[in-house]
Amino acid sequence: MTDRIRIFGSPGVGAACSFHKLRFAPMPRYFFNVHFDHHVARDPVGVEVADLVEAVSQARKARADIMHEDDLPQLWLEIVDERGLVLARVGA
Repeated sequence: MTDRIRIFGSPGVGAACSFHKLRFAPMPRYFFNVHFDHHVARDPVGVEVADLVEAVSQARKARADIMHEDDLPQLWLEIVDERGLVLARVGA
């Protein structure tokens, strides 16, 4: 698993900031459990994105791709965090 670097600080902090101002924090991991035809396919891998807003955006894209590739007329995705807490549903 690769950790990403996030820079915290005042606006405008960028290439000119010194290393001691950086804190290393892993990106949160979200899982997209797919619900279809009374079945659930649990996502064992998940994705690392900046926040829940980005996770919802990725889930919308994934839902469209899955529906097209697997020729499923209806499905919805459940967005779950690393603790197993359901944070959102897409397409429900």
